[in-house]
Amino acid sequence: MTAVPEAESSSEKRRVRKRTGTTRERTGCVTCRRRKKKCDGGYPICDHCRRLNFECVREEPRQTGSSAVPDASYSLIKHNDKTILPTSSSTILTLPAGNWAAPILSLDPVAAWPGAAGNSTPATNRRVLLRYYLQTLSTLLTSTLENNCFASVFLPMATESQLLLNAIIAHSSSHLSMRDKSYEILALQSRCTALNSLSSSLASPNRDSELDLSCCLVLCSMESILGDTSKWYQHLLGASQIMRSSSASPFGQGQLSAQDLSAAFNSFEGRWLKRNFAYHDVMAAVALNGRPLIPGYYWKPDAGDVVDSYFGLGSKLIYLISEISVLNADMNESTASISGTSGTSCTSKSSSPESSASSHSPDEVDQVADQMADYMDIETLPRDDRENSSVPTSDFSTRAYLLETELQEWTPPDCQDIHLVAMAEAYRNAALIHLYRVLRQHLPDLTPTLDRKIEAPVKAIIENVEKMPIRCLPETSILFPLFMAGGEAESPEHIRAIRQRLQDVLHYRHFHNVEVSLAVLDELWRLRSGTKSGPGQKRIDWLDVLARRKWKLSLT
Repeated sequence: MTAVPEAESSSEKRRVRKRTGTTRERTGCVTCRRRKKKCDGGYPICDHCRRLNFECVREEPRQTGSSAVPDASYSLIKHNDKTILPTSSSTILTLPAGNWAAPILSLDPVAAWPGAAGNSTPATNRRVLLRYYLQTLSTLLTSTLENNCFASVFLPMATESQLLLNAIIAHSSSHLSMRDKSYEILALQSRCTALNSLSSSLASPNRDSELDLSCCLVLCSMESILGDTSKWYQHLLGASQIMRSSSASPFGQGQLSAQDLSAAFNSFEGRWLKRNFAYHDVMAAVALNGRPLIPGYYWKPDAGDVVDSYFGLGSKLIYLISEISVLNADMNESTASISGTSGTSCTSKSSSPESSASSHSPDEVDQVADQMADYMDIETLPRDDRENSSVPTSDFSTRAYLLETELQEWTPPDCQDIHLVAMAEAYRNAALIHLYRVLRQHLPDLTPTLDRKIEAPVKAIIENVEKMPIRCLPETSILFPLFMAGGEAESPEHIRAIRQRLQDVLHYRHFHNVEVSLAVLDELWRLRSGTKSGPGQKRIDWLDVLARRKWKLSLT
């Protein structure tokens, strides 16, 4: 036999040697790991931390780059007939090119702004910022080029009001600072000026309600696209108080209704301001799991559905979404009254994951469920106009059925713009998801049935979004339906499509509330993938993620 050299023998042994031991996924909380205890993975608080009253600290997902979403270096890479797009996670996902074959419409939103901000005179800087608002930002904010009220309403009013002009300058400089860092100091100075002007106007005895409302809404939009998670809602609250003080209802007496606003804000500008506020208010009610600040169809168009810069073709859909949130708030209050708790607003109750009906005792849930027991079995009910409906507020079953039926039977008005039609259909399906989520929250026994119902709207939203060209005008309102679909999506293909479209919106329009929404969805998807669902185990929801982060999410 031929002797094997000693060096060759040891080399072979090293090649076949295997490492022993196991790898562990860090899915538990940091608190349990520090205490060297096995974490059960409960979310948002594990059993150990809940029992010992510890703070349940979660580890944020790590990223490979300096930013979760690329900016200037953002690009699409073609490889083997697939489009590779950077994601907000540490992985690179591929998407067949055929799935996104729609043409890309470029608005060329980033103009050439020579020099650094602040080097010119204040007057020159303001002209630059107004030009940016007119040429770029107002186009990025609107969903229809024919109804760009951000320019046709705000700018004419600003010619008569330094207050509104300061707010527009602050909005423009803040958005531009996200694209050009040299504008950051100017943006901070502009925001301070706008806030001081608003404070002085509100304290003045001769103030103009339309101008004050306009300023609040501009600042609300500004904070929203900056990715703020609290201040935008304070501006929305301020806008609701301005509307209340201008209505027929005495200040501070209960909820403001559509009838209270019938004699207020009836000019062309005033009606658009009411629609502007309504859109932010209804979307906030969904994200906060509460009641709209002002319920009712107070922005109803005189001549039926018209194309609007905020609603597109979905003015009635926004109203139905509002009514679903009112139903949710009424059911929350009914459950709270049964359990003997009171004095807590619906919005504040919804900010905690323990606020849902499933956190109450079975007897309490049963008493609310009795009012909804016939929901799944109703076949025929009289069709009433929702605005004039006499359905009792406590008849949750009838209200839920009427809302579902109206959404299923709704059809968009005639329109030549197929992209607006696709957006309206996406909102209709998002409203259905919102309704089924509300019912699932209060009736956990119906979860399997409602989950099956949700599957179809999720698929329909993605299909309708794919009909819309990337970076088309209606895409500015795409966040709400995509977020609602993403919160319920189970298919990896659906998740990949939702993530990639949201990333393109963020890169192109620089609306950082999209980045915040995507961070919530990414955490939700990561937690669900690492958690095994079982009978009786509560499914992690995006409301749980928001409660842990203590965020108020803007979906506008």
